[in-house]
Amino acid sequence: MEALYGGFSQLLLNPYSSRLGSIPKAFAQKHGRQLIELMGKNGSKLKKMNHDTLKKILVYVEDVIMKQKPSSRTGADLLKSYSPWLASYRSSEFDEELEVPGQYNGFAKPYPEFHAKVASIDGRILVMSSIRKPKRIRIYGTDEREYLFLVKGGEDLRLDQRIEQLFKVIPMTTNLGLIEWVDNTKPLRACIEQALDNKSRMIRVQDRYRAWIAQKGGKGIVGYQKAFSLPRDDVMQHYKETTSIIKPTLLCEFLMKLSSSPEAFLFLRKRFAHSLAAISIFGYILGIGDRHLENFLLDLKSGRLIPIDFGHAFGSATEMLPIPELVPFRLTPQLIGALEPLGVSGILEVAMINILEAIRDDKELLLNIMDIFVKEPLLDWKKAAVKQAKDQNTERNAGSSEVNTSSSSTDEVKWYPQQKLDIARKKLEGVNPADIVVEILKNGHSKYRYFEDVCKVAYGENSENIRAKMLGKNCEDPKEQVQCLIDLATDPAVLGLMWIGWQPFL
Repeated sequence: MEALYGGFSQLLLNPYSSRLGSIPKAFAQKHGRQLIELMGKNGSKLKKMNHDTLKKILVYVEDVIMKQKPSSRTGADLLKSYSPWLASYRSSEFDEELEVPGQYNGFAKPYPEFHAKVASIDGRILVMSSIRKPKRIRIYGTDEREYLFLVKGGEDLRLDQRIEQLFKVIPMTTNLGLIEWVDNTKPLRACIEQALDNKSRMIRVQDRYRAWIAQKGGKGIVGYQKAFSLPRDDVMQHYKETTSIIKPTLLCEFLMKLSSSPEAFLFLRKRFAHSLAAISIFGYILGIGDRHLENFLLDLKSGRLIPIDFGHAFGSATEMLPIPELVPFRLTPQLIGALEPLGVSGILEVAMINILEAIRDDKELLLNIMDIFVKEPLLDWKKAAVKQAKDQNTERNAGSSEVNTSSSSTDEVKWYPQQKLDIARKKLEGVNPADIVVEILKNGHSKYRYFEDVCKVAYGENSENIRAKMLGKNCEDPKEQVQCLIDLATDPAVLGLMWIGWQPFL
């Protein structure tokens, strides 16, 4: 505990440290004294912390630190604001060399003497707008090339590394790492906003969506959770009225502007559709969530989609998020509009069926690859496994003085990733997607009041949804499974209750 506090203190609580840039120093000057008072000198209060002290720390973090205005952080686009040492680094001033990251692929014997070294690092960085605020840095190599990397903290990047095999992902610690930057790409959100002629429409649609949730359910997360109990027809009407504010062809128009001719547009759209099909099916099998528009990059040369940021995988967006995601993948109005006039059934569904059929025919290979998650669980999985095991023990021993101490910490952790693989196997065996969603919901939400309501939303309506007619049954073939997936992904009664940051109306 003392060692952890010591590292935290050096990074964020010591305004006199020469290692810190202006931003962490400003944080230390503004919040250091209060945090030290709450946690004690050298973290002395942490070991004996009671519920009231913990609550005070959480209140301070949420009400003071998290509500600090970004505008007060001057120099956010300068590397020296975070690390003066990196900003001033010049290889000519040091005897030892730093290699450019990502030059070890594991396929052949490495020859470090031929690897590019870091000459210097650009003083300016690009701060992304997503929740973790990752930073793009530019490394100048001794081979006279430029290397772009995204520095991302707050997540275990071993998950991204295992899923993003085509890109360089370098985990440095359990919550910090580098990701290779893909050039000539643009986030889907930026593509759509660029095609939008009236910017006020975007604000209008978001305000309307937020106001409806607040009116029907209440403000904040609780409002969304209460909204799960609303009548299906009301939610569908709200969603259709909200989506009508912005025309569904903005992304299609952006693709047209990228094309030099009508023939070129057809090629772009075909690549777009096929990449969307692959991303959707593989994303479903691997349980990839949090598919907001910033997590899709559009290749401006080929029209292909590139998925990024796999912080929520294996159903964690459904199991762990306070507003659970029910959709298997993203298939919202703008994506559907880009497929017109052929539409989902004409160009996307067939590709999805072919991909799913190929995966199911060779499912054991994929499951064997995924077995690494059992042998080397992620840090977040370990925490979730231990928490669930403790909750189950508490429920099992309620009303009894006996406490079960027989299971070891290894046993507490091992069952959790195995459970994830079992769900992936069920998906590959054709189990109804709605049944899969409800099974995952049980793991994280069964003790909450809204659980039955959210399950009802996931199941759908027997008279309207093919997935509702298949409850408790396996899909006969990949075609039927894809139809159930599309039914769930495009259901207005599901999309109309999703978190606003996911922008389900686009």
